[in-house]
Amino acid sequence: MILQKILAESESPSDVLQIFVYDLTARTGSRGGFVCTETTDYMDAVIGSMRRRRSSLAKDGISVSNIKPLEKGESFVFDTIFIYRTSLGWYVGLDDPEIDEDHVVRTVERTMDVVYPAYSLLLKHEDENRDKDELTGCFTRRELFRHLRSNLKTMLTKDIPLYVFYMDFNNFKVVNDTLGHHMGDAVLRSIASEIKSIFLGYGNVYRVGGDEFIGVAFGINEELANRIAKRIEAVTRQAPCGLFVSVSVAYKVFDRNTYSYTEESNMDTVLNRYLSDIEVDMYENKKKIRDAHEIPKIICGLCPYCKS
Repeated sequence: MILQKILAESESPSDVLQIFVYDLTARTGSRGGFVCTETTDYMDAVIGSMRRRRSSLAKDGISVSNIKPLEKGESFVFDTIFIYRTSLGWYVGLDDPEIDEDHVVRTVERTMDVVYPAYSLLLKHEDENRDKDELTGCFTRRELFRHLRSNLKTMLTKDIPLYVFYMDFNNFKVVNDTLGHHMGDAVLRSIASEIKSIFLGYGNVYRVGGDEFIGVAFGINEELANRIAKRIEAVTRQAPCGLFVSVSVAYKVFDRNTYSYTEESNMDTVLNRYLSDIEVDMYENKKKIRDAHEIPKIICGLCPYCKS
């Protein structure tokens, strides 16, 4: 019961493996231990160095490649370290356990039955969010290029329009500098959430810089693209002191004649040029907004944020 409560507070697969090893060393009277799964390794301060490493598992140089190949349920002893391959295929090592091997094996398997559900759930969550920005939940710049590369040929072959929207926040730096990054993060999350809702059903949103985002929409026409852009421009947030944050945006359809490529190796160059052209247009729009109505940094003059 105590073990399950501790597992419930774990935040990552590595946390679960650390708990697994610590619990096993306590139950078996071992001086230390390690665990190696297919994706994650953990070892404690006695056998290892309190760091997680993928291949090196012990201070004496035991590595995955040096461990004697074991079938599930088999074990062997290396120096003072009892190494066992569990029914799930994990390698578990315990340094000089104080109980017999059969008892160790039973303890490992019973503990793993408790630990594995938490490990599996967190591993799935980590995989699902590996390529997403932690603050906003948007996809990363790396995913943007991966998605564009994987979809572009299909879109062109089937003559499906591809629109990219380049977005940048107006007045966001003022919020960060005046109210602090905690307020800036809150505004960023809020606006990003609304932008994602705008693209729902059309495509994905990617965070490519501090306050720069790219939206990709498939299969829409120019009229719908224009409506999406106007919805983005209508997104505003008011921070304390009356500071308003809005969004500048520009968009462009991918034109095969303007952005042609002949080889797979040339695709990234073409995509970078395509995105750069839209970025230039976006900054032109941003300049027009800035020139049209300059928003003062200090508004109310009363609250603590506005003290001169």
